[in-house]
Amino acid sequence: RLSNRMVAEVTAPDQKKVIRQLEYYFGDSNLQRDKFLQDEIKKDPEGWISLETMLKFKRLGDMVNGDGKTIVSCLKGSDTKLIQVAEDESKIRRNPEMVVPAFDDNYKRLQKNRTCYVKGFEVDVTLDTLQEFFEPMGSESVYMKRVPLSKQFKGSVFVTFKTQKEADDFMNQTETKYKDTVLTKMTKTAYYDSKKDEKNPSRKQNREDREAQEDRDEGAMERIIKFSGVTDETVGREQILEKVAEVDFTCFERGKAEGFLLVKKGQVAKDLVGKMEQNPVQILGAEKVEFVALEGEEAAKAFQIIKDDREALFKKLKDRKGGKG
Repeated sequence: RLSNRMVAEVTAPDQKKVIRQLEYYFGDSNLQRDKFLQDEIKKDPEGWISLETMLKFKRLGDMVNGDGKTIVSCLKGSDTKLIQVAEDESKIRRNPEMVVPAFDDNYKRLQKNRTCYVKGFEVDVTLDTLQEFFEPMGSESVYMKRVPLSKQFKGSVFVTFKTQKEADDFMNQTETKYKDTVLTKMTKTAYYDSKKDEKNPSRKQNREDREAQEDRDEGAMERIIKFSGVTDETVGREQILEKVAEVDFTCFERGKAEGFLLVKKGQVAKDLVGKMEQNPVQILGAEKVEFVALEGEEAAKAFQIIKDDREALFKKLKDRKGGKG
């Protein structure tokens, strides 16, 4: 058993580093993939791992100067619930009540969602410093990105947060500073998308076009008007648009009896129809053209028709321009 003097020599900052490192080894993210640690756990029916084995981890061994008793003193002086110390203080284990989640596609997807790319650190910063910086924000692990051959730190990291809320809170910070530097940050998904865009500029343009269209279609279910009763084959889009203002897209072919209007974002179809002075109205030779704001399933079906018609039109225009716009 350690003397009081020896325990006192384990300072609070050092103890914090040791606990953080141990919790990383036995945490969900590492333990799911650490074959060595998994095999060692399986050797004991109760999952205990000897201190001698733990000292084989170089980073941990350096922290405690190769002294397993320091590992025990740090754990016993902490409030960690993840790791337990055996009665004889010769071994440790992950709390068996905390089951390691399956490292399946769903877990990988959720883990990726709560992982962020952060850039703006000095190239000589240490992992301990980075961990201390992100820990108050709820970080689970910090991965330093390095140059493949020289292993020089690039100044950027992937930080995985313990929960999705903590990741969202971090991303929603208006400005995140490290010392005097405002950090660049984005989700891991956005980071990989940006790298793909650098290699394929047309992909970036397509993605931006898609995002712009999704923004343009926001609230579409409340923005659809159906018109019917067009009996005059000379009636075209222009005449229809004279009766309803603020239209974003018209789905109508000359000679047809009915069609759809998608009014502009911010407008409500029901309000626009309600403000019409007359309904039905006469349009050229069509005496009773009626406008109705669609809702629910009818609106959903009409919107799909509008989208298909719009995509076909855009493709036709793009092909006509030789694929340049």
